[in-house]
Amino acid sequence: MPYVQVAVDMSTRQKVKLLAPSPRQDWEVDPPWTRTFHYSIPASLQSRVAVGQLVWVPFGRQKAQGVIVGFDDVAPVTQLREITGLVDDRPAFTPAQIALSRWMSLHYLTPLFDTLSLMLPLGLAREAKTVVFVAQAPPSSASLSAEERFTLSALAEAGSMPVSQAEERFGAKTIRTLTQRGWFAQRDEMPKPRVAPKTARFARLLAHGEELATRQLALGRDNDQASALIWLAAQPGSTASIAALQEATGISTSTIKTMERKRWVEIAREGNSPGHPERLATVRLLMAAAELPAAIIRLRGAAKHTEVLRLLEERGEPISLTEIRRQTGATPAVLEELAAQRLITIEEQDVWRTPLAGREFVLTNAPTFTRAQQEVWDRMLPAWDAPKSHIFLLHGVTGSGKTEIYLRAVLETLKRGRQAIVLVPEISLTPQTIRRFAARFPGRLAVIHSQLSPGERYDEWRRIRDGMADVVVGPRSALFAPLSRLGLIVLDEEHDGSYKQESIPGQQLPSYDARDVAIRLAEITDAKVILGSATPSLVSYYRAQQGEYTLLRLPRRIMGHREHWEAQSASLGVTQARYRRLDEAADDARYVEMPPVEVVDLRQELRSGNRSIFSRSLQKGIAQALAAKQQVILFLNRRGMATFVMCRDCGYVAKCPQCDIPLTYHTAGEKLLCHRCGHQKLSPDICPNCGGTHIRYFGIGTQRVEAVTRELFPQARTLRWDSDVITGNTTHETILERFSRHEADILIGTQIIAKGLDLPLVTLVGVVTADTALHLPDFASAERTFQLLAQVAGRAGRSILGGRVIIQTYTPEHYAIQAASRHDYDAFYEREMIFRREQWYPPFSRLIKLVYADERDERAERECARLAELLREKKEAMAFTQLDVLGPSPSFFSPWQGRYRWQLLLRGVEPAALLRTVPLPPGWQVDVDPISAL
Repeated sequence: MPYVQVAVDMSTRQKVKLLAPSPRQDWEVDPPWTRTFHYSIPASLQSRVAVGQLVWVPFGRQKAQGVIVGFDDVAPVTQLREITGLVDDRPAFTPAQIALSRWMSLHYLTPLFDTLSLMLPLGLAREAKTVVFVAQAPPSSASLSAEERFTLSALAEAGSMPVSQAEERFGAKTIRTLTQRGWFAQRDEMPKPRVAPKTARFARLLAHGEELATRQLALGRDNDQASALIWLAAQPGSTASIAALQEATGISTSTIKTMERKRWVEIAREGNSPGHPERLATVRLLMAAAELPAAIIRLRGAAKHTEVLRLLEERGEPISLTEIRRQTGATPAVLEELAAQRLITIEEQDVWRTPLAGREFVLTNAPTFTRAQQEVWDRMLPAWDAPKSHIFLLHGVTGSGKTEIYLRAVLETLKRGRQAIVLVPEISLTPQTIRRFAARFPGRLAVIHSQLSPGERYDEWRRIRDGMADVVVGPRSALFAPLSRLGLIVLDEEHDGSYKQESIPGQQLPSYDARDVAIRLAEITDAKVILGSATPSLVSYYRAQQGEYTLLRLPRRIMGHREHWEAQSASLGVTQARYRRLDEAADDARYVEMPPVEVVDLRQELRSGNRSIFSRSLQKGIAQALAAKQQVILFLNRRGMATFVMCRDCGYVAKCPQCDIPLTYHTAGEKLLCHRCGHQKLSPDICPNCGGTHIRYFGIGTQRVEAVTRELFPQARTLRWDSDVITGNTTHETILERFSRHEADILIGTQIIAKGLDLPLVTLVGVVTADTALHLPDFASAERTFQLLAQVAGRAGRSILGGRVIIQTYTPEHYAIQAASRHDYDAFYEREMIFRREQWYPPFSRLIKLVYADERDERAERECARLAELLREKKEAMAFTQLDVLGPSPSFFSPWQGRYRWQLLLRGVEPAALLRTVPLPPGWQVDVDPISAL
């Protein structure tokens, strides 16, 4: 009988024990991160278990959730426990995902279940709860202390209580004693899943055509007039004797006369002479046949019934009862009568919670490729017929048509019966990407991102798992969608730091890089990978230069094809040609030069007496754009009103008590806010240190830029876009939509606005200060600055209107700023690589950052020094010559949330090889391939 291998969801204490040093353990042969546990299969589940299923297993003294990752004919021990049950009969993971999780576990030095949990929708993973309850009441003669009697009474009243809660409330010793004496017992309770399929009651029409028209006349309450009309309509000539009518329907004479007054019937009379009183003889139907059904329905009070039937007939598909009631006002009694009459049936159906519900997308056709796009595609296409993975680095300037290459690649993948994942770095870009891909692949798209509700994420995950979606769009987490036939992974803006999951204090998350994980997943599934960017990461570009990736270029910005730019010219009222044709014999596409960039030296502005945050050139440019009814983007990579608050009398700076960094001033609520941990307090009027009143605000943030903009340009409509304003109904999409509809003239924001936005009316981009991140003590600061400036500059001049960029800086001579001003990636790459090679930083080496945090600074320093000494000893013993142990040193961001942080940096060809031989003590955070050394 085979055994199952299960990756178990362990507690923090259990993980620490698993990773603790052991002289009997060879970590190279048996790495603890990927360790699984063997279980036997009970007879009731023999035919139901499969790789990838979520299961319940006994683990220690508790039950835990686990994932079946394999089978084994031999178990390492003779006495095995059985799996307890299945969370779901269907596997939650594909074989490729399990293989990827094993690789991530080893690569990022993380327990296997932690990597698997990344691939589960929020709320599906659960923890069993062990509760204690009164098993039997003690006899009256039992010797009990007052504390024990109180505990028994309280628990009997509560029914049951989690063991941890009971031990905290009554004492662990008391709970243990009462359990040993047999009066208390414990059991595991399986919590209900936090997410589950949503169902609703739907109505489906059972009768159609003539049958429906006839049967609906019997709906509603009994009515003599309605019965008479129906009976008369069925008689020859629609005429009958009064006696026959009354005998058939029971209608009274007065009611017949009422119908006569309404001109519905005509009555023939006899008599009305002396000795012969008037007598009603016959009645004839006057109402036209077409008017008859409506009158009968009205008389019987069945208008709501027929509205429901008409709605179901028009739709031709089941409709939820909620929607029926909303559209018709029908009561539950109406629906129950329709069901009782077998005109409809009411049944439970799954309701798919999707972020695309109610959205309509205008279908688009693929435009003809430009010559440059066609050349790129001709080099890519043969890979789709190759039976192995292939990695492309698509280096294209902003607006060069990279997205159209992605769309064509997805189409080619779908043609071959395979599926695609399209990643974007930020949630803010997701709506724009959704529109483009949904318009090209209607009904085949799924969306995954963190702003969806748990129910929406769960349903999108189920749709993907069940093969109902072929294209998945979203930020980093969408990479883990359970596609069974994956053929393509696209990473747009591949350089972006958002693709890196950095370590979060207090959370045990693998510090994975979506780019590297995507490449490994492609190798497992024989999929293709497209890394696209106008400013590729230095590591990716270096790998392409070394032949590991195929480098493709789109060097020119496309204005569009003839019909596009002619329509744009007409709508914008522009006749001056800013575009040009690259080759008269080529296609009808038009190209534009990248926007000119002006670098303003803020030192010179100060010398000339301009103390505004806007240079004279930027003020003039804004005024010109506003006068021309065009739009402006102002970029500053810092939120808030001011960087910090200081007392000019004593030098006091308001700092976060948890993180020891200056608090940022925000005008909303006159508060000071820590942008790291969220701590906030009211801004002081009096210095808490010296009692002085000379409190001043220094530095600038987006709030300050917005305030100054309104002062200088009161006629302009401003809109701010940073994380402070993304709350409630204000989403990334609503802000982007408002600016796209020209409901604002000036958009002020942080790095969100630098990424992938296509806004035709933007003719001026102003970088308020380019120095925010340039001088940070980090090996990647120049790279990030260049990428950010080049990307934000790419938001200008994306239409026939043209555009320009103004960069304000105190260090205009820096090579990153100079290269960005010329849109010259190659120049920056060559210069930066000299620095990286000299300092032996990536891509010439690899890094691992080890961080230790403690409430006491000296203890954190001591633990860091202890590990550094251990690593250096191990390095010498194993002759790791191509490896440096840098540190210990205090982290740049320390303290963080009240804990002091010290760090080590391993730098070398394969630093993980050293860590795999040195079990880390508890408390260390491991960041493999960090994108920052701060």
